[in-house]
Amino acid sequence: MSDEIGSLAAGKKADLIQIELERAHLQPFYAEPASIAYYARASDVVTSVIDGRLVMADRLVAGLDEASIVARVKSRIPRWLELMKSYGGVGTYPGCPCG
Repeated sequence: MSDEIGSLAAGKKADLIQIELERAHLQPFYAEPASIAYYARASDVVTSVIDGRLVMADRLVAGLDEASIVARVKSRIPRWLELMKSYGGVGTYPGCPCG
């Protein structure tokens, strides 16, 4: 298995992330792994490589059409609102269309 994993080398599998460290909540940063573990957020990840494949670059997930996904969600909102109303609503604010 050491021929597949265990080091960064051409032909080996790897999971890597690149984190934007110049964020206010990560300062001061002393290059401690614990700082990343405790303070970094998912939104700090800029690039992600999984199993040697680039899956996210510049915060854009490869093969994902965000505009299409948002459009699909929006198209389903009227049905969800009707369902919520049929169950008695969930809104506690006058401006909420669901309650």
